[in-house]
Amino acid sequence: MKTCEAPPALCYLDTLNSVHEGDENDAKETRPLVAAILGLNARLGCSVWVVHHLRKISNGSLKFTDRMDPELVRGSSAIVNSSRATLQFGWVISGEARKAGLDPDRCTRRFAVVGITKLNDGGVNRKATQHTQNAGLWRLVANGSEILHDILQSKGKGTKGKSAADMVLDVLSQLKKFQTFDKDQLAERAYPNSKDPKAALRQLMGRLRKNGLIHPEKDELTAAGKAKVSGNAQSSTCDEEA
Repeated sequence: MKTCEAPPALCYLDTLNSVHEGDENDAKETRPLVAAILGLNARLGCSVWVVHHLRKISNGSLKFTDRMDPELVRGSSAIVNSSRATLQFGWVISGEARKAGLDPDRCTRRFAVVGITKLNDGGVNRKATQHTQNAGLWRLVANGSEILHDILQSKGKGTKGKSAADMVLDVLSQLKKFQTFDKDQLAERAYPNSKDPKAALRQLMGRLRKNGLIHPEKDELTAAGKAKVSGNAQSSTCDEEA
């Protein structure tokens, strides 16, 4: 790349697994790899992107907003923590396609959402895309905003139309001091279609803690969480923010 006539603007490493032989789950082995990637940026003076895969999850086991989460990136936390940004692709599965007005029989590996799920200098953003199978390219869908809205509203609904996040916040808001709640029962209510509702609930509560809505060490709402519950009476769920 140093011999290019014009200075390189972009470098892709595809895939991360192909450029190292270490254990991606070991932070000690991951840090030198990350340092080498950052060194490429310094030496070449261009943006360096690394293609990497998410942990395998069964379709439908997590609602869409949970599947588009940088915490699902495989390997040591050093991989995500050291990056300036994370750009993720999430397949639209047949159940979501049906509720968004897409043909579920023709959507397999056809529709995806690309999202900036981590950005050091800005917020997250998502766009709906369609795979042009004849050319092997991705293009933005014209009515992508409407489709994405329907997808985000189509998963994770519990009793009375509440999202899983709203249900957790509501339950915690009603707890009295020193009172506990049945997490297994809540998991079944919040994720009735999940193959592992307990794991889905743990992940959700971890995200709500990270967002400052639940106390980091106790199953109690923070001031922000209480404000969120009050605001939910007049606004939509916090799933998108989560």
